[in-house]
Amino acid sequence: MLSTDTELRGTLVWSDPPPSSLGGGSPLVNDLDLEITAPDGTTVYNGNWGLVDNGAVPPNHGIWSSSGGSPDTINNVENIFIPAEDLQAGIYQVRVKLSSLNADANMPEWTACAPHTPKLDDGTIDATFALVVTRGPCIADFDQNGVVNSLDSELFVSEYSSGEARADLTCDGVFDIFDVTAFLEEFNDGCP
Repeated sequence: MLSTDTELRGTLVWSDPPPSSLGGGSPLVNDLDLEITAPDGTTVYNGNWGLVDNGAVPPNHGIWSSSGGSPDTINNVENIFIPAEDLQAGIYQVRVKLSSLNADANMPEWTACAPHTPKLDDGTIDATFALVVTRGPCIADFDQNGVVNSLDSELFVSEYSSGEARADLTCDGVFDIFDVTAFLEEFNDGCP
């Protein structure tokens, strides 16, 4: 993460077979957990902690994740959304942890040649998942059109000159050379 990044978002989703019986206990057959650890090595975010009602009084759910907490044992979609004010410069560690694997997550695949005959499974119990992690919008793409060009630099200079909050790229409440440097570094890199 750079000191100028605006957010970190991670999403984990996995295929979970239907439970063999309905009723008490976790609705998940297989339980995977998303965990993101900040560069300090001690700040840990667990999937959905702070985003969903976890029984805390008063409720602490919102649009941003809270550090700490415990893994989600109910949902097969887990998110971690970390706002700019909670970000640390450095390398974040993203983990997908296996809490339980009780059944094969590979659903039968139907072939085009024989749509009524499922392909044979290899007998391995698998957990099939997708993971997406993003750093938020590119700060040099000031008009957020997906292209970094001279229009972005003109828009940045205009907003910087008029003291618009969006041009305070270092989020320190001061418009100075550090904001210009942050913009130019991202602009020259073309945004990752």
